[in-house]
Amino acid sequence: MKKRNIAKIIWISSIFLELIVILIMVMDYKIHYQYLKINKLYFYECMGTLCVTEVKDNDHLLYSSYNCGYGECPTYRKELNDTYVILTEKKATILYNYRTGATISRDYEDYQLINNNYFIITKNNTQGIIDNQNHIIVSPSYDQLGLRDNDYLSGYNLNSIIAKKENKYGIISFKTGNVIEPINYGKEDIDTLLNILKKETAE
Repeated sequence: MKKRNIAKIIWISSIFLELIVILIMVMDYKIHYQYLKINKLYFYECMGTLCVTEVKDNDHLLYSSYNCGYGECPTYRKELNDTYVILTEKKATILYNYRTGATISRDYEDYQLINNNYFIITKNNTQGIIDNQNHIIVSPSYDQLGLRDNDYLSGYNLNSIIAKKENKYGIISFKTGNVIEPINYGKEDIDTLLNILKKETAE
């Protein structure tokens, strides 16, 4: 009889413990999650321009929404063209296709558009190139790719771009990463490199 009573006590105790665990889980959900809402960043067409907001708007054409989860949404930084934007959050800079709702990359510190399929990436003050599927074409190993005047990028054509490394310049293909002109030109030779790019385009 004692063995049966002990077994019954253990069985009842285990059920009681399970009920306590379930109760704790329910209380934890009620306290931490029940009233939380999933945050989103919405991308709309607004009178021919892009509008970005965390508030749903049924009056405008929705391109896509970025799911932020329960945390803060990233900050909209800038539009690269009519397809891509850069978003920033605490630990990442995000390249996002707002037309399709696809995150292209969150692996680099900055992105600059070459064309709709290729981007200059920056990591630890060096630059490389990725395509629009986040495949690395050129790992970040150059001091500079292209020529810049503020945000304006020049020094490239349909296939190639000027590259700088250790104060020397040359030309590489941004589609394959192959060196077109050796990286041994001085700054005074940039016009020569620009002429080579023009000849490539004309051929």
